[in-house]
Amino acid sequence: MKRLARRKIATEKEILEHFTSVMRGETEDAKVSDRNRAAEFLEKYYSSKRDSEDLGGGVVIVDDIGGGVQNED
Repeated sequence: MKRLARRKIATEKEILEHFTSVMRGETEDAKVSDRNRAAEFLEKYYSSKRDSEDLGGGVVIVDDIGGGVQNED
């Protein structure tokens, strides 16, 4: 059952291949507007992916409140 469900859901690679094919005009029924929308989708996908990689994908906590222990010599 899981195997059948996986076949019904497109993978990330399949989606990217589809939009790339439409953008390049490799499908016969792709209009110019379809090609533009596919290009916009790909641009948004890659820019969001690039942004998440630039952030490092993690959370940085900075403790700049102070109040730490001070040494009095």
